[in-house]
Amino acid sequence: MGYSLYERLIKNTSTTTRISSTIGILLIVVVIIFVLPALTPKTSQELYEEDRIKIHKAILVYITGYSPMKTHTENVSMPGQVANTQLDVYPTKARTMSGTINAIMEKDAGNDPILMNPEQSVPGGAKRQSFMPAWEDVDGDSKRRIGNDILYHHSAYPDPVVDHWNTSKVTFEEIDYVVDSRVWFIDIDLLLEKNYLEEMPLSASRDNSDTGNGSYSWFVDEDFTVKSLLHKYPVPGNTGFQGVYP
Repeated sequence: MGYSLYERLIKNTSTTTRISSTIGILLIVVVIIFVLPALTPKTSQELYEEDRIKIHKAILVYITGYSPMKTHTENVSMPGQVANTQLDVYPTKARTMSGTINAIMEKDAGNDPILMNPEQSVPGGAKRQSFMPAWEDVDGDSKRRIGNDILYHHSAYPDPVVDHWNTSKVTFEEIDYVVDSRVWFIDIDLLLEKNYLEEMPLSASRDNSDTGNGSYSWFVDEDFTVKSLLHKYPVPGNTGFQGVYP
C-alpha cells in the first residue's frame, strides 16, 4: 500500500524523533556516569580516605625498596628494581633513632616522668616493628595541650595525675626496653624528601611533619596497617576518620 507525501513525512519525522530521543538519553547517561561525579565535591571522609591510601601506597613502596616512581603508578606489587638495601624498614620516626646505646631498659624506667633527649635510641629501630602511639586524657577535658606532652612508663604506679604520653615496650635480643610511643608516627617529611609522596597530605598533623597543619596524626600499628589518631585528642577511641578534614 502506498503512502501519501503527508504520511511519509509523518513517518520520517517520528523515526527522526525516536533517534534524537535515544541519543539524548544516551548523552544524559554519559553525563550522569562520567561528568557529574567529577563535578560533585568530595566529602570530608572521601578526602581523608584519599590521603590514607596515598600514605599507605607510599609506605608499601618504601619498605619494599622500589624506586619512588613506582609509588605514582597503579600497580606496586609487581617485581622491580630494588632502590635501597634497607628492606622492611618503616618510615616512622623510630627509623632515625635505631640502636641500643642510649636506649632505656624497662627495669630502669621507674615511675617518674621520662625525659627523652634527642640522642635517645630505639632498639631495632623501624625494622619490621611498629606500635600505636599512646596518650592518656587523665583530667577528662578532651583536650591535648602542649604542657601535656609528658612521657611516663606505660605501667607507672601510682597512675600519673596529668595528661601524658605512654611508652611502648620493645623487646630486642631478649632484653625489654621502653621507648616514646610517639616514635611510631609516620615521618611524612621523609616520604616527601625521598619523593615517595608528591605533596604534603592536607590531613597530616605536626606529629607527622614540622609543617603539618592537619587534623590527623598518621601511624603504623602492630599489624602494619596505616591508621590515624585525632591530633587534638589522640585517644584510642579517636582512631580513624573523625568527621573533620583536613
